[in-house]
Amino acid sequence: MMTPEAIRDHEYRWRCINHGVEFIRELLGLLDEMTPGHPMEAGIVAAITETKHTLGRFGVRLEF
Repeated sequence: MMTPEAIRDHEYRWRCINHGVEFIRELLGLLDEMTPGHPMEAGIVAAITETKHTLGRFGVRLEF
C-alpha cells in the first residue's frame, strides 16, 4: 500500500506529464497553422524541445 505522501508524489508526477504532453499538442497545432518561416516558429520549436527534455526527466520519451 502506498503512503499518502507517495500517492501525492505519484499524482503530481502524472499531472506534470499530462500537462507537458498537452502543451506539446497545442504547440504542434500552432505549428500546423503557421506558414513556414513564421517569426514565432523557432520559439515554438524551442518550447517543444525544452518540454520534451523536461518530460525526459520523468522517464517519458516522445518521438514524432
